Amino acid sequence: MTAVEVVRSRLSAVNETLERIRDESADRKVIGESVGLLASTTSFEFAVAIVFFAKLLSPLDILTTAIQGPDATLDTVVSLSQAASQCLIELRDNLDTVLANATELAHSSGIESQFPNRWPCKISRRLDSGQNETVLSASDEVKREMTEVVDTALFDLKARFCDDAGKVYKLVGKLMNANTTTDELQVLIETLYPAFVDAEFAVAEFDVVRRIAAWTSAVSLQQRALLCPPCMNELRKLYRILITVPVTSANAERTFSKLAIINSKLRTTCGQERLEKLVLCSVERDLVQKADVEKIVDRFSALTDNLALC
Repeated sequence: MTAVEVVRSRLSAVNETLERIRDESADRKVIGESVGLLASTTSFEFAVAIVFFAKLLSPLDILTTAIQGPDATLDTVVSLSQAASQCLIELRDNLDTVLANATELAHSSGIESQFPNRWPCKISRRLDSGQNETVLSASDEVKREMTEVVDTALFDLKARFCDDAGKVYKLVGKLMNANTTTDELQVLIETLYPAFVDAEFAVAEFDVVRRIAAWTSAVSLQQRALLCPPCMNELRKLYRILITVPVTSANAERTFSKLAIINSKLRTTCGQERLEKLVLCSVERDLVQKADVEKIVDRFSALTDNLALC
């Protein structure tokens, strides 16, 4: 997303740089590559693609960043995934806006705002007949291609949040909706946590607590968990499970990535204990940076003195 936005905001500068490389370079290979890039970046199709992917990737980038963040929660993921899907649906319904924005980008970058001539693309008006055909214009063909990309993104987004983990997200959404029917909530609880939560008691407690104004006005799962009365054991237990469930495996994957960086060629003889401590310091970098270095040095010095006396 960052790369697309940089190219979109500096398209004129990119083209000027490529032209300078083409005119001033003495390397034929570099000249050939710059000419090929210029043929792409100075076309109207490239401007359309840049604007389209900037709009397509923006909500997905926000969702991905939130999921991989250290403070990611299930209710945040649910709300952001729904918002991202809605943004993609609106993009699909407003592809003419993409073409209009691409035209403005082309004018500001000195690019001709017309599609190159293409072979006419014919599509059948009816799936069961090949006689009645219609010819798509260049702009309609580009919009058809963009529609396919958006549909693919919507399908993948739905698949990502509608598998087994999607049931957990759905349960969070039901708990955040005061109008949820008790039957739907009970089915989800019995499916996900039959051995940990008594579904009937949890649903009964939910039916009571959703009538409390303070609980209804809470905007997050954590706030609603705190506002549950202590007597509602099953519902509070369900909230604790959902709050502590990891949203993704990003933290575990990040730990393995750090391990590959730390266990380098220069540390091939590093012992297991020292390696574990180095990984811990790297993963918990925020806490390590807040530590008082002088106190650590004094403590290490005191340990050294004690060893010397022994």
